[in-house]
Amino acid sequence: MFAARLGEAGLEVSLIGRGSRFEKIRERGLSIASGSRVRRSAVRVTDNPLGVGPVDLVVVAVAAPAIAQAASAVEQLVAEHTAVMGPWVGRSVQEGAAAAYTGTRFLPMAAYLEVAERGPGLIEERPPGVVFLGEPGDGGVALPLTVDLVAHLRTAGFDARVTAEPWREVDRRWLFSCSLEPLSLLSSKSIGKLLENDEHRDAAACLLEEAGATLPGAGRRGRFDSGALLEFFTGVLPASFTAGGGRGAGREARGALKRVLRESARRKFPAHASRLAYALLNSR
Repeated sequence: MFAARLGEAGLEVSLIGRGSRFEKIRERGLSIASGSRVRRSAVRVTDNPLGVGPVDLVVVAVAAPAIAQAASAVEQLVAEHTAVMGPWVGRSVQEGAAAAYTGTRFLPMAAYLEVAERGPGLIEERPPGVVFLGEPGDGGVALPLTVDLVAHLRTAGFDARVTAEPWREVDRRWLFSCSLEPLSLLSSKSIGKLLENDEHRDAAACLLEEAGATLPGAGRRGRFDSGALLEFFTGVLPASFTAGGGRGAGREARGALKRVLRESARRKFPAHASRLAYALLNSR
């Protein structure tokens, strides 16, 4: 999605990858489909990072287990000014990426995206989504660079925002992945439609509280308040936002719900929230 949007906005973009799915993208190119209309994005597709050279921004869009494996490719793309980021969910994953890409200017990122693919390299037109970027307290990304990156993402249509507390946004994004996101994905309902239903809204609040209890520092009273978080999510995201159905999204949603339910087994998790969560798990 990032490559397609940025390329369509006129920025010089290279998509680097390997494997059979990538070979199909190299053959067909990268396109955005809107109804029956398909727009080709001006993106260079290659499997050789050496041929790309130093760039301004590296978006590492690999699954979490492959983060370390991508380090050698990332190393060939960075210069002193280059920022590195990835749309991974969870502080531990992002901190692991920062450690794997040591010596780079790593930028924590919290992204709320609607993603749907019609096939390899063919992305369905959806609202680009909201992206929070921030300079970590001990990081080396200069503020002007962060501002430039946000400007580029806005040019590509993303609602990109600079945040003074990037790790807090990463935590909030993880909480979203354990509550509203799986409820939306597994029920095929938008955030607005979900929260119109009192039972669903209450279940989302319960899931937020359960997930929040597992975060480091959660013992500090009032660190994460479910009502305030629901207000934050509904204020940031449009009511039409529907969790994307990208590769493995259903599996990840089920995993998130199961993780929260396992953690809540030792506590008095409301029965109606459990019933709703298990009904959604069993429906997909």
